Amino acid sequence: MSLDYELLRVLHHKLKLQTEYQSQIERGPKKINLAKANVTRFEEELASAKEVLKKARLMAHDRQLQLSEREAKIEDLKGKRNACESNKEYQLLNDQIAADEQANAVLSDEILELLEKLDRFELNEATAAENSAKSRIEAKNIIEKVEKELVIQRAKLAELVEAITKLEAQIPAEIKSDYQRQVRAKADDALAVSNQETCGNCNQRLNPQMKSDLTMQKPVFCNACGSLIYTAAKSTAGS
Repeated sequence: MSLDYELLRVLHHKLKLQTEYQSQIERGPKKINLAKANVTRFEEELASAKEVLKKARLMAHDRQLQLSEREAKIEDLKGKRNACESNKEYQLLNDQIAADEQANAVLSDEILELLEKLDRFELNEATAAENSAKSRIEAKNIIEKVEKELVIQRAKLAELVEAITKLEAQIPAEIKSDYQRQVRAKADDALAVSNQETCGNCNQRLNPQMKSDLTMQKPVFCNACGSLIYTAAKSTAGS
């Protein structure tokens, strides 16, 4: 039985294209999911930045309130000191005022540090908000682009499958079931181009009978990987 090797060459090329289109189609949803995950990540970073800023603001407000209350207390103690009638009471109030003023100085430094942190936290929130907005725009563009590409790729794949089906109809019935089994298992690796010495897929060396069959364009399946082997087209003189 003779086999049209040109048929196998064309068929192999189209099977490779089919694998490529299928791979592109499979990558499409992955790209979309990655873009959505990116949006989620930046939204989480923004939420975290907002929460940190909120807590810092509450803490700064609490510390400032404490400072105001302590300053009011000191003013009250000064009033009592001015009105006291004994040196002992005066000294006690004086010591209390000094201790509270020292505590207020520490609290003031803490408030200044918190205000500096607030500046950084506000900047972090602004940056996170900008990144989140950008990620949403980028995701929208990616999704729109991928969805358009998928429409085109699926249409091309449908045309390709139809062409492959027509070509496969020309494969001799005697080897068709073996060929189909290889395609189901290995896709475009079901076919292999050979240099008449080795299998183009697994590099298994061909035995003399296989080489002879290739020369006569007979069906040859690799003993190692099972691929249906064919030879490359002979180049025309002067090409």
